[in-house]
Amino acid sequence: MNKFKLILLFTFCCLVATSYCNSQTVEKKNTLPVKYLKPSLKSVKGYTLDILKAMPLDKYDYIPTEGMRTFEAQAYHIYYSLNYYIRWFDNERPKWEPADENSLDKDQLIKLVTEKFDQLIALTENPKYSNTTLPKLISFFDHNSHHRGQLIVYLRMNNIKPPGYR
Repeated sequence: MNKFKLILLFTFCCLVATSYCNSQTVEKKNTLPVKYLKPSLKSVKGYTLDILKAMPLDKYDYIPTEGMRTFEAQAYHIYYSLNYYIRWFDNERPKWEPADENSLDKDQLIKLVTEKFDQLIALTENPKYSNTTLPKLISFFDHNSHHRGQLIVYLRMNNIKPPGYR
């Protein structure tokens, strides 16, 4: 086969592949990545809960310095942001209207964070796809990691060894 025929065959294959990819609907394109994220969400849930459980109840009001959130407020922020993202998946971006971030105790926060993670995980089973589904999930992962990392620092500042990363 001469060079010209190989180039022609290669070009044809590229056109067929491009045409096929472009013919797929948004739902088909998003199915694999979103379902792939379910195990990751379960891992993030477990790791986040391990960190919330690691801080003793009497240290939940710990604040590293003035102007920062308490450990309890950080935990509340994680709970509220889970609730926010769940609402955002089905609607336009909701208003950010958290209550008093120091209003819930350790057991309440662990229960609520567990419930909200379970809701978010359930959304990956039968998601309503749009072009923003995957970016919203990535935004959630980023946001949760940021605040979970802050909680790890709070633990270390109290000489508490953080749970191992999953």
